[in-house]
Amino acid sequence: MNEIVEFVCGSDCQTNWSAISALATTFAVMVALWIPLSERRIRRLEKFEREARAAVLVNQAISGLLEVIPLAMAKIDSMDGVLIDEPGIEILYGLDECEIVIEKEAFVHQLPASCLASGELTVTLAKMWSRQIETLIDFQRSNAGRQVSPPKNIPFTSSLGSQLYESAGRLRELCNGIKLDYENAQKPLAVRMICLLYTSDAADE
Repeated sequence: MNEIVEFVCGSDCQTNWSAISALATTFAVMVALWIPLSERRIRRLEKFEREARAAVLVNQAISGLLEVIPLAMAKIDSMDGVLIDEPGIEILYGLDECEIVIEKEAFVHQLPASCLASGELTVTLAKMWSRQIETLIDFQRSNAGRQVSPPKNIPFTSSLGSQLYESAGRLRELCNGIKLDYENAQKPLAVRMICLLYTSDAADE
């Protein structure tokens, strides 16, 4: 070791073994701290990736629902709630889109805890709306339903449809936010800090 020090620093150099030992200890501590931090970041990124994948699947499911539900509700209103003769292609598509959302319930439970309430509410409303439509059709086809005058309005079904549309819209915003959080988490720390400072400056302006 002395020969290496003399070769690098010259023969007149005095070796300070205490300083070298302190530096080596500091380096060892930094490595010991860096390893668990690195492992924690890897686990955190894996968690973000699972949540982002689930968010993409849920987002795809509710996108069709958001397009169809307003059309289905308008069709129901135009038919005065009479669904027995011809439910209408919009209503049938609405039932199909509700079923797609219901099938993605397992992925809803993979979303972050902050999004679970919105996701579960959307799935529950999709189940209730589709069940309500099917119940109306079955009732109107029954003998008892044929003896009842056609309903002029169905406020409960309209209310369910409106709540489903609003809940699905909020869930879509949350899913888009999850995707952005995952993309930001993949960036190096320096880039994230610069983006944070830029966002703060823009907010101050």
